Amino acid sequence: MDKCILGGFLLVAGALSQVPSTQSGSVKLEVVSVKVMSDKESTKIAGPDFLGADVRVRLRLSAPSRSISFYAAKFNREPIGHRTKWSADGEMRVYAIGAKEPEETSAGIGDMSRVGLPTSWVPLAAGKTVEWDILDGTGDSGQKHGTSVFVRFLPDGTPVEIFSDPYVVPVGQHNGKF
Repeated sequence: MDKCILGGFLLVAGALSQVPSTQSGSVKLEVVSVKVMSDKESTKIAGPDFLGADVRVRLRLSAPSRSISFYAAKFNREPIGHRTKWSADGEMRVYAIGAKEPEETSAGIGDMSRVGLPTSWVPLAAGKTVEWDILDGTGDSGQKHGTSVFVRFLPDGTPVEIFSDPYVVPVGQHNGKF
């Protein structure tokens, strides 16, 4: 009986941890802008081998009221997390690192080891922000996408995944066709 109650509690707690959360008094993850890039800009930013990456999404992570740390690639200190996609029924789905199809729940912080880059926790003082860009593609024009980041509220060290609101992938200069 006690195992059933504990199992039910863990199931509910796990489901609640997957609810998209962009704002609280302690952290905010915002989509600042979504821009279709020219072929020249796309080649310069994404490189010539990253075909279809013609959308630049600007994100902002802020810590309005208390210090946090965020999980980042060491080489550029930019936050990393999972990509998200909203289904036709309006439900958020989360891509595990390297996955071709999204899942109903996130693979969590443990999945970040699959990125293949050295990572670290970067401090962000109360009242400060960090902005960075991610790439997307007009091949998915009209779809709702988003991203997540992992943060720790200091001094507690428990990682929490924070999700952005969705943005609509715009139609590009190629009308989504290459």
